[in-house]
Amino acid sequence: MSSTPSTAAPAAPTAAERKAAWRRKEREKRDAQVAARAAARADLLASMDETALAAFHAAEQAEFDRLYNEKMAQYSRVDAAYAGGLAVVVDLSYAERMSAKEQASLARQLSPLWGANRRAAAPVQLHFAGLGRCPPGCLPKGGEDLARWKVHLHQSDVVDAFPLSSLVFLSPDADEPLPAEPDPRSVYVLGGLIDAQVQKCQTLDRARGAGARAMRLPLAEHAPSVDNPRLPLTLTASLGALLEWNAGAAWPAALQAAIAPRHLQGRVAPGQGRAARRAAARLARGADDDGGREHSYALLVTAGLEDVCAAAIEREALDGCAAVSLEVVAPPPLQAGFAAGPAGGSSPLLARSAQPLPAAALCHPCIAAALALVVYETALPDDAVRSAADVARRVPAAAFARALRTLKAHRRERPPDERTFRVATLRGGGAHAFTSKEVDAALADHVSALQPRWRVDLSRPDVLVVAVVLHRTLLVGVALPPFAPRAAHVLPLEPRAALVAGRERPHTRPARAAALLRLAAVRDGEVLLDPCGGIGVIALEAAGYAAVHALTIDVDAAASACAAANARRAAAAGLLRGAVSVVHGDAAAGGVAPASVDVAVADLPFGLAHARLDVAQLLRTLARLLRPGGRALLLGGGGPSGSAAAARKAARKRQPGVWAERACVECRCGGIDAVAVVLERSGSV
Repeated sequence: MSSTPSTAAPAAPTAAERKAAWRRKEREKRDAQVAARAAARADLLASMDETALAAFHAAEQAEFDRLYNEKMAQYSRVDAAYAGGLAVVVDLSYAERMSAKEQASLARQLSPLWGANRRAAAPVQLHFAGLGRCPPGCLPKGGEDLARWKVHLHQSDVVDAFPLSSLVFLSPDADEPLPAEPDPRSVYVLGGLIDAQVQKCQTLDRARGAGARAMRLPLAEHAPSVDNPRLPLTLTASLGALLEWNAGAAWPAALQAAIAPRHLQGRVAPGQGRAARRAAARLARGADDDGGREHSYALLVTAGLEDVCAAAIEREALDGCAAVSLEVVAPPPLQAGFAAGPAGGSSPLLARSAQPLPAAALCHPCIAAALALVVYETALPDDAVRSAADVARRVPAAAFARALRTLKAHRRERPPDERTFRVATLRGGGAHAFTSKEVDAALADHVSALQPRWRVDLSRPDVLVVAVVLHRTLLVGVALPPFAPRAAHVLPLEPRAALVAGRERPHTRPARAAALLRLAAVRDGEVLLDPCGGIGVIALEAAGYAAVHALTIDVDAAASACAAANARRAAAAGLLRGAVSVVHGDAAAGGVAPASVDVAVADLPFGLAHARLDVAQLLRTLARLLRPGGRALLLGGGGPSGSAAAARKAARKRQPGVWAERACVECRCGGIDAVAVVLERSGSV
């Protein structure tokens, strides 16, 4: 009996191999362009007579001489600044506060930093201090490049390398702005700290601890169009502003040249930003071909917390995936007088990858739904929203085929030849000439035309097509596993094996809870409290995310029973890194020891339920339970009458000196405007 030897499938290329292949392809492309230019030049010279050829060579030599003289003049300016220019120091002593990925990001910023100074019209005397506390991972090529740069290197700390009276630490949290002109006697210190989740007051505290001055870039005074007047800029942007300032530019012009356009209000018209341009380019490519072998995704996260979720996904699920491009999309503008509704409760993170995303990325706790992207289009023209059929026509056949290919790549079983499907639509943010049901019907007809063998199944479809129409923005995608369709709901169910009880009760969405925990910067070894615990979602997410002891407390006996059942299920299934304790009662009445909690996270009641909550009493209770320096993140309704505003007012007026506000982030919960407030217990009760 003969047998045919089986051939093993070739192993998928690693991230390093994919990156090397991409670099090789780019190098070949550049070589081809150089060869093409050389051939074109040879053809041009061959067509010239002697007179034209002599004139061409003379002009070419004159241009070469001009460039050479400019280069030598720039070298002289850099040498003069190196010897005695305005001193700017990059403080590299923050390495222990950064993760390995953040240290690598710092290393990538240092090379452009030196390049910007080398090309500047008025270079500065650049120093790198604190190298003795800076590991090789924070430096480009492990520090090999530093010897080639005209940069002063200091192994010692910045406070030891320079007179303390001359140091001026630049911090976005400082109160005093930089003056109109630089002081040649001062040494300006830029903090070499990369923090994916902003660590407030780090450079300010360092300046205060050393007894040095702290100042900030005058964004509030000279860049009123900046969204956040205390915006923490990158090292390159901060140095760019200082270089323009050193060259004699006024602060408005210096800041305008240094700050990225995405941070300026009104600079980019709706529908004209980078996300819209990329989406339009993808649409144009999709109309002509199948887009190669790339996979496109829309990862839905809590609206307003996109940056927090993107940083968490990149750090926890995409670390090492060099070929993945993750793009944060700004929430689209709404029509005046209209609420976002459920359509605005989630915002997409757009991802592109040559290979299917790893399962850890699609299953990341911050993701409410993962879609294979069909189309994302902003600023829809008027003729595209006159009817539901107009909306359906915005879905190209090639783009839908690419989404199905992505769906097939993520499904383990072979899909049936005759599939069932369902279309579900969310609509809001403005007036439309159609209803959500009409969009469902029009898109279903369009899908049936593209896939004639498919049939509609509203209860358990094989394929769920999700459409979101938010004013003039259209998102269409196909739900990916592990997100399963659910009847009577547009978005699929978030997979949480621990939630075996109470999902029919009102509760915090798990993806929102996961994002809030990242915003609160919950760390291993801490004690976390949810004083409005419900069925225990926040505590379960916290103990699954970090090795914490999570306490969930609620006055509702039925909710506490559900939370206990969910905690037992999570522990039995090995889903927890930490531990969860369930307490039935009122946090104000006992059950939690005073000064025993490191961080409290609460999703406060919205709407009429807010009237039954005494926010001031809740803050008094938290002040008693939190340790000094502890944090409280409170998510509440937005607006002047919302629970978030009540919490901020109570912290400021009812307990002055006890609480310090560290962050205030506007977001949407199920389409309702909300605010996440981060308070630090800084004073005595």
